[in-house]
Amino acid sequence: MISVERSFYDRFPALAEGQGRRWSQPVVELLRRVVCEARINEAIEGLAGASGHGFVERALDHLGVRYRVAHTDREHIPAEGRLIVVANHPLGAIDALALLHLVGTVRRDVRILANDVLLGIEALRPLLLPLDVFSPGAGRTGTGLGAAEPARGQGPGRVLLPPGEGRRVRTGGGGGRARCAGGRG
Repeated sequence: MISVERSFYDRFPALAEGQGRRWSQPVVELLRRVVCEARINEAIEGLAGASGHGFVERALDHLGVRYRVAHTDREHIPAEGRLIVVANHPLGAIDALALLHLVGTVRRDVRILANDVLLGIEALRPLLLPLDVFSPGAGRTGTGLGAAEPARGQGPGRVLLPPGEGRRVRTGGGGGRARCAGGRG
């Protein structure tokens, strides 16, 4: 389950108590409505019992999401060896689910870098690598994008959908497209 309130007050602990809480609570309520917290949590409850790739497949079905990929594009995803996919994701979690599904049809070792909001979805945790992009100095303290670097050499495929600070990753490609590049070694 996701919790806008928990995420907000984790990021802004000074607003969690007293006068700060009184003034920030309307903001939290607005954020809950904007991100559709109740609807997301209802959907997660409705998908109970599934996790990992099974959860991804059921979530896409539940949301009525379909995507098209040319068979020649799928052939560019290596079935083994190292893989990093960097993609723009204008639709947020829907794009992440679609990419996880697509790469997962070729290889099941794919993982996605995720912030604490996605980590709140227990059923997705087997497919996630934690990425802290919101804490001050996360990139310098080893909890941001740099913390995922050691995992690169461990072999599984990675999908990078850069959130927040991670959006500074540049690939030189056009927006809205994902390119797969893999190699052995």
